[in-house]
Amino acid sequence: MASRTVPSSASVSLPGAAAPGAPSPHAAPRHGVFEDAQALFTGSLFVGLTMM
Repeated sequence: MASRTVPSSASVSLPGAAAPGAPSPHAAPRHGVFEDAQALFTGSLFVGLTMM
């Protein structure tokens, strides 16, 4: 029976994984302060209307 070696996890590349040294997709925010305020306002308005 032939022995098989399992590659280390460092050498295995996943299909969606970024290359080493590449910037992380989560490094920069995807939205700004206006979008945060808009989401908070819309969420509180929705909850307020739901509670009526």
